[in-house]
Amino acid sequence: MTTTIHTGQTLARRTRWDDRGAATVQLAVLLPMLFLLFALATQLGILWYARSVCQAAAQAGLQSARTVTGTPAEGQQAAHSFLDRAGTGLLSNTAVNATATTSTVSVEVSATVPRLLPLPGLELRVIRSVTGAKERFTTPSDTGSPR
Repeated sequence: MTTTIHTGQTLARRTRWDDRGAATVQLAVLLPMLFLLFALATQLGILWYARSVCQAAAQAGLQSARTVTGTPAEGQQAAHSFLDRAGTGLLSNTAVNATATTSTVSVEVSATVPRLLPLPGLELRVIRSVTGAKERFTTPSDTGSPR
């Protein structure tokens, strides 16, 4: 025996259409995950670019400080100058630390990267450092020991 609904459809025929709206629910569940995946990929791209900018700034500082007449202060100034040109609007809380010994020079650049996802307690900090030999004059009879 079948039950007739006021529209003239049988109950068995009406149950076939009960999945109406399922696509909307699926979209409502999957779309936020798609947006999250897109934001994560974008965040990784920004983090990678900030890493590259900090690395290049550290190398610029090293090239300036490792010359015969170069000082750590000149290396810091060169790294800050590079960050001002290349990292404008992207990096915040930048810090440059340059140290030198008689034979080596080290420059460390650190910066905070903006985050796209408002996760509390998450701070994306990039730290890049480079070390190189300090240039010096030598003579053919020099054994390589620093003066």
